[in-house]
Amino acid sequence: MLEEQIEKAVRDETATQSSDYERLRSLLLGEDYEKIIQQRLTQENIERFAEVISEAFKLRNQQDSSLATEMSPVIEASIDTSIKNHPERITNVIFPIIGPAVRKAVANAFSDMMNSLNHLLQQSLTAPALILRFKAWRLGIPYAQYVLLQTIQYQVEQVFLIHRNSGVLIQSANAEGIKYQDPDLVSSMLTAITDFANDSFNQESDSLNVLQFGDLSLLVETGPHAVLAFAVRGTLNNEVKQHISELLERVHVSYAKQLNAFDGDTIPFEPCIGWLQKALLKKVKATPKPRPWLAIVAILLITSIASFFIYKNWQLKNSINLIVEQVDNQVGYQVLKQTYRDNELRLLVLHSPLAISIEDLKKSFKTHDFSLVIKEKLSALDNPELFIPYLAHKYQSTLSINNQDQTNVLVVSGTIRAENLAALKQDMLVKNYFDLALSETLVFITDLLPQQENRLEIESLVNKINNQYFYFDISSTQLLDDSRESLNTTIEQIKRLFFLEKLANVSIKQISISGYADSRGNKRQNQDLSAERAKIIKNILATNGITDKLIISWGYGNKDLPSVPSDHQRRARIEVLYTPNQVPEHD
Repeated sequence: MLEEQIEKAVRDETATQSSDYERLRSLLLGEDYEKIIQQRLTQENIERFAEVISEAFKLRNQQDSSLATEMSPVIEASIDTSIKNHPERITNVIFPIIGPAVRKAVANAFSDMMNSLNHLLQQSLTAPALILRFKAWRLGIPYAQYVLLQTIQYQVEQVFLIHRNSGVLIQSANAEGIKYQDPDLVSSMLTAITDFANDSFNQESDSLNVLQFGDLSLLVETGPHAVLAFAVRGTLNNEVKQHISELLERVHVSYAKQLNAFDGDTIPFEPCIGWLQKALLKKVKATPKPRPWLAIVAILLITSIASFFIYKNWQLKNSINLIVEQVDNQVGYQVLKQTYRDNELRLLVLHSPLAISIEDLKKSFKTHDFSLVIKEKLSALDNPELFIPYLAHKYQSTLSINNQDQTNVLVVSGTIRAENLAALKQDMLVKNYFDLALSETLVFITDLLPQQENRLEIESLVNKINNQYFYFDISSTQLLDDSRESLNTTIEQIKRLFFLEKLANVSIKQISISGYADSRGNKRQNQDLSAERAKIIKNILATNGITDKLIISWGYGNKDLPSVPSDHQRRARIEVLYTPNQVPEHD
């Protein structure tokens, strides 16, 4: 008791001393010093807290989720405040994500709309769609259901995940557009049917079971803790069976603890809904792509009509051009203007009084599908130039007028046959209106003897052969493609010469081939290369049946001036020498 009184007295004394000390410090340093000391202590506490706050958050988060629960309102309020005060920041952050997502969503929506529209048109307007509607009506089932049966090989319409021991439905998924009953009711009926089958036949098996209800099959796969059921419409195949087995194994692996301790709460199994939805498999029957017969027939019809009108238009133009040409070639007529309108061809012609009448001219034409109207413009007798085309056509000559001393002089130039010139001199139109003059360059055409015609052809052929060059590749005896074609033509010309040799009464004395080279190599190399090129041409002629007895070949090396292009220096040339056996006689 005494000791307690002593300790109390000591504490009171110490408190009194401390209080006195604080009062003395306050009197000496003042209130500002107290505030500074307090701020310094607060800052030190903040710094020490900052050093350990991240580790404290990490440690607390590992222990439980209370930190996230308590911090969520603060974080949400901070985000709301930030968005309200600075909306442009959140816009800049989500723009790269939202932009492509919106464009992709719009593109997918547009694509789905086009596919749906195309599918609707195909199912509603085509002949096969009408046939399917009739069959569905005859069977007494909806059109959509009948189309589904005809076009789908199989479709998983519903998927049920059921707890094995309790028979409670854990999760389910349904195909879009499929009418279904309450999943819990279906699950209970399925469990009852399965238990009844197992009890009735004393068979307990985890293997796959199949229940058939018309065109609907129910696949049931039983696992240690869960049962998976697929409602499949159509033909079953191994793909569906394998998928239900793999999905059931995946559920047991991922949710083993939850299934083992299942108490009726299905919330922990919500993530597996995505798996069930992916299991809603669908496979459409492969149907051959129909031929667009209507489009083909329409295109053929349009093409036929267009071809018919094109042909008729071409035929009309042909007929018009033929009539115009015939009128223009008629002696005494010259077409000045032509127009075609409303199935009528109108011609304005210059008509000589000496020519045949328009009525007689029309009778000479063949029948046509349009009417022909010819308006004439008589030639003025005081203008003799209008008769020039008529006289030139009539006498097949080149005529012109030279007015000298107010006298119309008709000048004949070019070529003319002697008999035509004699008839021109006697023409009454020429005598009455012209003085006739002959050009100094006028050439008279006379008929040649067959031998003279053959000799003229030989002269023409030799001139073509001697002026033809054959070009080669660089430092090679390989002919260029164009030169090879030219050589083939020359070979045919040489063969023609030998055919005309006796007919023209001439003798082919020699066929000389000369080869040349460019300036790339030395003198010896160029000499050998040019000789090889000439020899190549000689061998080609001999191979094509031209006797080599008359052929000689020479190599001249490089003989061209530097101004000649190098590709023209690499050449060969053929020259034909011939002499007439006798001087031809002229008529």
